[in-house]
Amino acid sequence: MDRDRIFAVLRHGQRADYAIPDRPYLVRDDPPLTERGMRQAEIAANKIYEVIGDIDDIYLISSPFLRCIETASKIASIKGIPIHIDERFCETLLKKYFDSDILEILNLNTKITELENELGVKIIHNPGENRPAYPENSDESYARVIGAWESVKEEHKEHKCIIIVSHCYIINKLSKHWGCKRNMINDKGLCKLAVVKYNEEYEFLFEPSSEYCKVD
Repeated sequence: MDRDRIFAVLRHGQRADYAIPDRPYLVRDDPPLTERGMRQAEIAANKIYEVIGDIDDIYLISSPFLRCIETASKIASIKGIPIHIDERFCETLLKKYFDSDILEILNLNTKITELENELGVKIIHNPGENRPAYPENSDESYARVIGAWESVKEEHKEHKCIIIVSHCYIINKLSKHWGCKRNMINDKGLCKLAVVKYNEEYEFLFEPSSEYCKVD
């Protein structure tokens, strides 16, 4: 019996406030993807399925930020699976990034039905469940992410594959936790992806990289 499990972590695509915006957004710190970001997300989704192979038993998790949900939707739509929101995999809640608790005002809080209709996917969200405290420092953020990962890995051990769509810092920390030895600081690329096989130990199937995801 094959006891190997597959875990993947993916950064979101290009966000609208870091480029010339071609899509409107209402919440300043919760922008959507650009059209380019949507294409990046499609490439990333296809790459994930290329790496993990023919697996249908997938538990898909997303940060509650809109750019991550939109990126995750490309993965979800291929297999017809829901997106599970987990606030523990949100952006680092530093005061220098957010002057108040951004989790209180995200688009998801008021537009979940609209998002489901727009993206054509089911979004499962229990607001406030396991919500990290604002503000936090870098050490608290790191502990939060690793603790969340270990919890998710055990709580959903019945699933063959877990995919998390999140932010650059979290992709780097989880990749390091999984045993990546190389320096990832210089790769801040959008849709950075890492995939591992797990059976008591982690083995990389796809080392952390964004090089595969080139969009003109």
